Amino acid sequence: MLPLIERELITKRKWIEKEFLDLLTLAQSVPGPIAVNTAVFVGYKVRGLRGAAAALLGTVTPSFVIILAIAIFFAGIRQNPVVDAAFKGMRPAVVALIIGPVLTLSAACTGRCWSSSPPRPWPSGGSTGRRSGYSPRPPHGHRLRS
Repeated sequence: MLPLIERELITKRKWIEKEFLDLLTLAQSVPGPIAVNTAVFVGYKVRGLRGAAAALLGTVTPSFVIILAIAIFFAGIRQNPVVDAAFKGMRPAVVALIIGPVLTLSAACTGRCWSSSPPRPWPSGGSTGRRSGYSPRPPHGHRLRS
């Protein structure tokens, strides 16, 4: 996606030049899809507030209209037994698509995510005989908050 945006904005249209990395940093720092954020920032740079509004409408409206048309069409055929059976058949696949990444992430956790004791917020003072890691008690002079 990013090479496509870069080629279109810098090489073809020449709307922005070397500030693409700054624009990309801004687009990634605000919430939302990067294509929409980039479009808004480029629209603002090229035509000001009206350009930003036009870019926002131009990137969001097509998706909104397509999803609205699908929802209207789907509402009309939802009671069809074939459609209902298809959606019931998709449920296990959706569950598998959700569980797959959870299992992958938990396997990468290697036990440290599921330990029964929380990590201690103070480093080892060296008085416990351990070479590194955390001390089971706070350093001298520190008290735990209750």
